[in-house]
Amino acid sequence: MEHSPNRPASHEHGILAEGDAFETEAHKELPAEAPRTHAEAMRELGKVAKEVLAARDLDLARRLESVMADLHMSYAAQAVVTETLRQKLFEAREKARLADVDALTGLLNRHGFLPAFENMVTGYLHHTRAGESEGRQQPCFLQVDLDGFKQVNDTFGHAAGDRYLAFVGERLRGVFKRENDLVVRLGGDEFGAAFMVPNESVAREKAEEMRAAVASASRAAHAQLHLPDESGHVSASIGYALFDTDAHAGPKDLLRDADYATYVAKHNGKNRAVSALEAATLDVGGSIAKTHRRLHGPIKTGQNESEEPAPFGTDLKAA
Repeated sequence: MEHSPNRPASHEHGILAEGDAFETEAHKELPAEAPRTHAEAMRELGKVAKEVLAARDLDLARRLESVMADLHMSYAAQAVVTETLRQKLFEAREKARLADVDALTGLLNRHGFLPAFENMVTGYLHHTRAGESEGRQQPCFLQVDLDGFKQVNDTFGHAAGDRYLAFVGERLRGVFKRENDLVVRLGGDEFGAAFMVPNESVAREKAEEMRAAVASASRAAHAQLHLPDESGHVSASIGYALFDTDAHAGPKDLLRDADYATYVAKHNGKNRAVSALEAATLDVGGSIAKTHRRLHGPIKTGQNESEEPAPFGTDLKAA
């Protein structure tokens, strides 16, 4: 076969030399995750190219070389598009995650907490209505209102106040470590936790752990921020409630009862934990209940149940 006058012999030799390796390069150069059909197509082309080269048909060999290059380009383009889509999906998921997280403390915010808490309660109700409640733990919501935080914030500035809240968030995470525990910054200096418990006694223990965690956070914040002891330490007024199918229709009722118990704790010396059942006894004359009912709707611990509850999500105090 004569050389073309416009095509140097050395170039023809290069094409042939490259062509001898088509069959192996066809599948060797492809990424391991290449689609099977794509790899098979490349191998088939490699076999044809080898036959063509054996016949010394350089023009057809070049055409095959071009097709194989296009296939590689096509797969590379697919890989780029796939990676771009993966990155977009990651970014979307990360954006959604961040929308559910309080930037200051790293805890859930209300937006992230409320749906998860509703799932916790409705899941419990589903099993209860199916007759599967025996031996099953029940949802508990525990609400924390920091005592004395406003003074720290006003005296030492918002930067110090933010650090203080970050310390509180870190300590509260240490109390609730189970996979399904939910810890939330409700807004401002209010925090909360939702978790499953077997009885009121365990709920009380968790409330006291939470109170101790806030005290620990206060000591750590004073030490690291070099705040004088005479400025006063922050403590926690805590209210909590366990889900009771006889008293609670859904998650909003549990939130409201815990909120009421927090009000009572605040009005009875602060720095204490009060259950929703205890709150009725401590609320002599029911004055706190009246105020709370006016702001948040009826309490579901056995009193004042005649009014319609507020929509779910409105029963937590504003930040």
